[in-house]
Amino acid sequence: ALGIARTVADALAYAWEHGNVLHRDIKPPNIMLDVSQEPRIMDMGIAKSVVEDSHLTTTGIAMGTPHYMSPEQAKGKHDLDFRTDMYSLGATLFHIIAGGVPFTGNSAMEVVVKHLHDPLPSIRRLAPGTSQACEELLIRMMAKDPNHRYPSWETCIWDMEAVIKGRMPKTAMARVARQASQRLVVQRQVTGGGAGHGRQAAPFWN
Repeated sequence: ALGIARTVADALAYAWEHGNVLHRDIKPPNIMLDVSQEPRIMDMGIAKSVVEDSHLTTTGIAMGTPHYMSPEQAKGKHDLDFRTDMYSLGATLFHIIAGGVPFTGNSAMEVVVKHLHDPLPSIRRLAPGTSQACEELLIRMMAKDPNHRYPSWETCIWDMEAVIKGRMPKTAMARVARQASQRLVVQRQVTGGGAGHGRQAAPFWN
């Protein structure tokens, strides 16, 4: 799973660094293996160059797939950068490992609200064989606040390679993201409202 994600990250990094292009719909069905078993990114239908005006989208309208969409993309923000694809790749990696999406719901809106407000479910609880290092990687890739994610594709790829080799990634910002997630848990328990009524998302097969 990490090997696939690392190759996809390379491709997304190239698109961003050489053309400021965002895919905006990274998910398992858009990653296919060629005859040599190399991952290939498919479906550039809603990809966008942030340096060009696009007649295909309008500020305030969210485009993408709810189960893998970053919080800022779900809000329909126009000032997206590479970190929105990073979040979606994290959600995709989560799905590959756990066998289900991070957040589920009875409607697209309910799923989006969970991406915006609910803490990330523990991948190690859903897939006990997952390493702590991999969980730390996912926590940072899928931080609600883009500023808590990796500052570049290069640093994200470095940590992917570290986890592949059995080492812990750099966890300073992962701890910040985890603390933010824990604050969400407390807030949901106090208010008792919102999608899921304060409960973490269950695996999709439940």
